[in-house]
Amino acid sequence: TTETVVTDENGYYEFPNVPNGESTIEFKTPDGYIPTTENVGDDTKDSDGTKVTVNVDGKDDPTIDSGFIKVYDLGDKVWFDEDKDGIQDTNESGIEGVTVTLTKPDGTTVTTTTDANGNYIFTDLPNGDYVVTFETPDGYNGPTVVNTGDDALDSDGQVVNVTIQDADDMTI
Repeated sequence: TTETVVTDENGYYEFPNVPNGESTIEFKTPDGYIPTTENVGDDTKDSDGTKVTVNVDGKDDPTIDSGFIKVYDLGDKVWFDEDKDGIQDTNESGIEGVTVTLTKPDGTTVTTTTDANGNYIFTDLPNGDYVVTFETPDGYNGPTVVNTGDDALDSDGQVVNVTIQDADDMTI
């Protein structure tokens, strides 16, 4: 038998009257979150993962839990700055196929390429300090002017330090 419960406003849940024997508890990862690292400390405080098999023996077990981290997106657009003023004007088009590399807080990297409109995005990023690096595409020069005003429209340069803190950043 499958039984589903929803956590309360504090994240607590309960399956009452579970018969003795083996049971499996699965936690659904909420949209906008990723599971935290499992089994890294005191069993009463750490996350047990998203799928846990337990042996019910007539006693309550309040230690079966799962932790999640809120995640955010980072991205924007790479465009051809025709007038070399560091600002994306309405007539300046995006550049397809530019390699964009994200260096995560732990030093690992993830790479993507811009789409047909010059857009790119990195998803599911927890809070932390990141570095975004743009490769200059063949036939183009790197940015000539950086940080000239409106953060949503200006060029941030070729190597950009970014701090994700409780919000998406779609201006890099």
